[in-house]
Order: sequence, then structure tokens, then C-alpha cells
Amino acid sequence: MGKDDIAEDIERIKEIRDRVGKEVKIRIDANQGWQVKDAVRTIRRMEDLGLDIELVERPVKAHDIEGLKTVTDAVETPIMADESVFSPAQAFEVLKRRAADLINIKLMKSGGIYKAQIINHIAEEFGVECMVGKHDRIPFGGDCCGSFGGKQEEHHPLRLRCSAHDAERYRRRGCAV
Repeated sequence: MGKDDIAEDIERIKEIRDRVGKEVKIRIDANQGWQVKDAVRTIRRMEDLGLDIELVERPVKAHDIEGLKTVTDAVETPIMADESVFSPAQAFEVLKRRAADLINIKLMKSGGIYKAQIINHIAEEFGVECMVGKHDRIPFGGDCCGSFGGKQEEHHPLRLRCSAHDAERYRRRGCAV
């Protein structure tokens, strides 16, 4: 998403939805590829088509917090901030402006578990859910994410999101996700 023609992107998502049915959740990562107006138009079109998108991640450039807020305010589909939030200060800014519905915390990019916990606590104060993500090229990232997610649930109940694959791995290790 976000790199090709928008009509083609929508058609691909429509075809995926047709093939997998309504019981499968679809998340979209636009890879910062849309301009604000295009993001709003694209997401609204998918809503109008009944594609039932669970969330859209990174619809606009990471530094465009005002654009992110415009998209979030203009659509029903939850919008997730990702590259916009690497530090507690960035999390506070995004959340203060109510520029996103969800935050993806990437442990390595946020400075490790300690900083990720701070971001998580800030988000909780704003009533915003966080998803714990990792960089796929870091082989130990999943273990850190599982540990972080499990610890958060144990000591500070909070609904964290993760992929079904990661969630199953964490559950096998005894983590609550």
C-alpha cells in the first residue's frame, strides 16, 4: 500500500477481502506513501466498500503530525502512529494532538524496554492502546516484544496488540497478550 496507484491498492484489498471473508482481520500499512487528501479519500473509499479494515498504519509522512490528525479525524477506521513515535516526547505530542487512535511501539527504535514502557504509560493516560512491534531484521526482537507485552499485562493491565503469529508464540511462553 502507498507505493502504487491508489485505485490498484483498493482493488487489491477488495480482492483480499473477497477471498478471506469477513472473519479475517485486515490491517493496512501505507508506508507513509499517501498525501493527506489521498489518505482520507482512500480510507473512506474502503469504508464505503465495506472492506472492514481493522486499522491503517502510517498513512502519511512520519513528521506530518498535523496531517496524521487530519486523517484520524476524517475517517472511522482506526489510525496507527508508527514512525511518528520513537520517543516519549513524540508520543506525548501525537497523543496531545489526538493525531492517532493507536500507537505502535518498536522496542529497538524507541530506545529499549524502559523507554517503551514510558511511551506505553503516556498512551495509557490518554486512553490509547499500544501495539508492540519489532524490526523483522532483528532476530531477538520477538523475544523482547513477548517479554515486554507479557510484563505489561502482568503488572499493569493494558490491552496490547500483536500479530496472531507472535501472540501464539508469546502464549506458549506463558505471556499474557
